[in-house]
Amino acid sequence: SAGAIIVASSAAVITANRSNRKPLNDGKESQSHHGQPGATFDKFEALKKTVSFISDENALSDSTMPQFRALSWMAHEDKLNFSLSGDESEAIIQRYIMVLLYFSTGGDTWAGTNQTDHNYHGDCPTWKALCWKSFKGIEMERSDGDQYLSPTSHECNWEGVGCYEGSDTVAAITFVNNNMSGTIPNEISTLALEVLYLSHSPIVGTIPESIYDMPSLRVLDLYANRLAGTIPQRIGNATSLEWISLAQNLLTGTIPPSMGKLSQLSVVVLWANQLSGTLPFDYQKMRMVRFLDVSYNGLTGSIPSTIGQMYDCIWFGADRNFLTGMIPASFGNLTRMKRLGLSGNQLSGSIPASISDMEDLRMIHLSHNLLNETIPQAVKEISSLNIVALDHNFLSGTIPSGMEQLPELRLLGLNFNHLTGTIPEGLGNSGSITHLWLNDNKLTGPLGAIFTNATGLVQLTLHNNDLTGDVGFICDYNTTLLTGPEQSKDEERACKCCTTCTGDDSEGNFCDPQAHQEFLFSVFYWIIRKIWQTI
Repeated sequence: SAGAIIVASSAAVITANRSNRKPLNDGKESQSHHGQPGATFDKFEALKKTVSFISDENALSDSTMPQFRALSWMAHEDKLNFSLSGDESEAIIQRYIMVLLYFSTGGDTWAGTNQTDHNYHGDCPTWKALCWKSFKGIEMERSDGDQYLSPTSHECNWEGVGCYEGSDTVAAITFVNNNMSGTIPNEISTLALEVLYLSHSPIVGTIPESIYDMPSLRVLDLYANRLAGTIPQRIGNATSLEWISLAQNLLTGTIPPSMGKLSQLSVVVLWANQLSGTLPFDYQKMRMVRFLDVSYNGLTGSIPSTIGQMYDCIWFGADRNFLTGMIPASFGNLTRMKRLGLSGNQLSGSIPASISDMEDLRMIHLSHNLLNETIPQAVKEISSLNIVALDHNFLSGTIPSGMEQLPELRLLGLNFNHLTGTIPEGLGNSGSITHLWLNDNKLTGPLGAIFTNATGLVQLTLHNNDLTGDVGFICDYNTTLLTGPEQSKDEERACKCCTTCTGDDSEGNFCDPQAHQEFLFSVFYWIIRKIWQTI
């Protein structure tokens, strides 16, 4: 039932259906555990005794430590009235951990933005997997988000905090761009959390391994911090985990095989770390995974054919690693795939024709590999394609005719290959293609009428081929980057908008690399938004 949860923890059990706490009458004098007025020192010691089994004794006694500061705040500033006789120890522990999070992560410098109104959550269809409206059984910020660490309100009312429906048990902590620094306290694993979402902050240190022992944890998102250390085998204990994002941190070591056995996983985002080793996932047990991205790491080895068993996967990214071997034909089994990203590896062999079975594919990124042979004719059968990036390979043969008929194709990158033959008629006049990169191949023949109606082209690169003819007439269109066949100086002056961007073969060797990157980002982001709506 919604809001109900059974938590077995070696530290404590945080139970549901507590009554709301009320502030003390005077707000100054604390009550002793006998109910009579007493010194705050007595309250401090009583609180210390209550939390001593989850926090180190030395940390609770050292005035420079966040554990001491959290306890001191509860003893001296907190205005909620707790019984210190032991009946409310669970409530005390929960509040202590929430206060400790504040002092452990530089709460004094938090951005303090009410997360309900944060732009990151403003578009629920785009980010609905983390949209609060999809936190079933969890009420976020019950009082419209009181200031975090408000001494007169229950922590369920604090901004960025959610509790289970019908109870005062904290279920979710979620902050984005909150300028959180310091470290994540180990004690946080004592909570009965379903969602821990602390992204885009300079949090340092390591991820407490005890987090992976939280039996109810469904979402762990620590994206874009400065967390170091490794991902331990212990992650296999997080059997309820559905969403894990540790991307853009400083994590090292290998991806533990135990992660691949988490059968509830739907989203795995580990890109932009310093991970090494091979892809260890048990794809047969990961059939619920819809989004898997391990790009921008140092992974090696080949892609196993068993990857074709992730039948629900719509996004697979392993760009910018050191993967070798061939692209498995079993990718064709992933008929719901929307983005296949394997660029920047050392993959060889051919592009499997089975990719045409990915009927919903929107982006295929295979550039900067060692792929050879020909471009499969089957590519033109994927009518949903937006981006086809096959540049910087060793592909031979001709450009498949019919690609100009793909109704949603915006970018076709075939530059820096060994392609021969002529440019298919109509490719430049497709109406949908805005960026067409054909430079540095062995293409031949006259340009003729290929680009006579290329009003939609923004970038066209043709240099370093054996093409003939003039494309200067495109100057009248909206083209911002145009490189035509090699010309004499007089002819080049006649085409005022033509530029020749030759030189080294490095990526982004365009006349306006900043505009080039901005375009790629805009198209990429637009497509990502479309894809996220389906997660």
